[in-house]
Amino acid sequence: MGKGLINGDCSEEYRHRCEVWELLRLGAAKGHLAVDARILRIEEKRGAKSANRLRADYKTQWRAGNRGTHGDWRELGLNHAKS
Repeated sequence: MGKGLINGDCSEEYRHRCEVWELLRLGAAKGHLAVDARILRIEEKRGAKSANRLRADYKTQWRAGNRGTHGDWRELGLNHAKS
């Protein structure tokens, strides 16, 4: 898990992760239906490719136990215990 910027820049990957963290916090607060509705609005504005990537990463991160803490990005197969 990294904190802050990825490779010290404002990369597209970092922006994407910030958006996934926002969706994870929304899911924790209001449930998956609220997330589905938000992703549908994103799909209307940015298209299916963007929406599908967000949906997939949201599901992967949620299943890994991530609830949207900034900087908490969980890679599959790694131990994510906080020190």
